Amino acid sequence: MATSRVVFVFSLDDQDLFQEIHGRLMNTIAQKAVVKQAANFQEALNLLNSDTKPEAIFVTDSGITTARNNLVSEKLVDFVRSGGRVVLGGLFSSFVRPDDLRRYFKKTWNLPWKVGSYHRTTVALNQNAKGLPSSNLPSSYSQKAVFLADVNSSAAWYLPTEDSVVESHVFAPVSVATSETPVVFAEVGTGWLGYIGSVNSEEETDTVVLGMLGLL
Repeated sequence: MATSRVVFVFSLDDQDLFQEIHGRLMNTIAQKAVVKQAANFQEALNLLNSDTKPEAIFVTDSGITTARNNLVSEKLVDFVRSGGRVVLGGLFSSFVRPDDLRRYFKKTWNLPWKVGSYHRTTVALNQNAKGLPSSNLPSSYSQKAVFLADVNSSAAWYLPTEDSVVESHVFAPVSVATSETPVVFAEVGTGWLGYIGSVNSEEETDTVVLGMLGLL
């Protein structure tokens, strides 16, 4: 089905690994929008400087946090502040170092977010969060994720409940921090910055990514 919507996908570290793990998600995105991909700094810059205005930009790995991509990050901030959507997901949470993540969010986006827990647990949709699509998001699901701390609850699409515990074959089912979130969508200027902490290829996470990209 023809579509005029365009999504930029920036895989600045390992495009092949991302495609191998998240091929199902990319196939779904390609059914809903024209996908233009960048595998390095120059390709990303060319897309950002082109006349094409994307529906959203999906950044799929932690390469964006490195100094060599500072100019790309600056343009992403400009894009969001003027009404665009940028989503950090895919392999991003799997490979970003905690100090790099905290520095990136603080220095680039002026946000206090930092790495929290890393575990599998069941999280529930936060109906009070901002920017939620009108329908189709799962009401709750289990995911293994890098959670963020110091996130305003209005930006947390999913949160653990009082009944959420660590789901593991190794560790005891202890309670988890209900203030930490694996799925964030925050207002920045007149646009939105998303973070997906899931480290696996969960079908429910695919749906969340589509929601953040404006494709549901």
